[in-house]
Formats: sequence, structure tokens, C-alpha cells
Amino acid sequence: MRVTQPEVPVEVKYPDSAGIDIGKKAMFVAVFPSVAEQNVRSFSTVTAGLKAIAVWLRECRVTYVAMEATRGYWIPLYEWLE
Repeated sequence: MRVTQPEVPVEVKYPDSAGIDIGKKAMFVAVFPSVAEQNVRSFSTVTAGLKAIAVWLRECRVTYVAMEATRGYWIPLYEWLE
């Protein structure tokens, strides 16, 4: 028997944040749905992709970023955003 609990809304502490999943061939960036209609986007890992991420995050007024990466693929994006 499965017991279900009532859904409790999660309080958003940082609506100006984004999450980035960084891989060798692509980076997936997510912002809150209230910030952008297309709130999850994919970018390439070359310099043009890094620039595009920075531009989109600025347009979305993002000030906090959480990154998840395999190996050291996060370093170029971290340096670019810093």
C-alpha cells in the first residue's frame, strides 16, 4: 500500500537563480518558468556557446548559478561567468 502525502508548495528563496548541467558536448541551462517562456535551453561548449549562456542569463536577470559537471568541463564557463 502506497501512502501519499499532500503536496506542499516549495518556497522559492532565489528566483534569480539558474541551474546548469555541464557536459563534454552540451550545456543545459534552466531558469524558473516565471522568468522565461522557454526556461530550459541547450548550448554548445565552444566559446560562442559560453557567450550565449552569459547573454541569456543576463537577460533573465540571473545572479546565482548552481553548476553540476563531469570532470573539469565547468572551468571555462565558471571563468566566463565570473
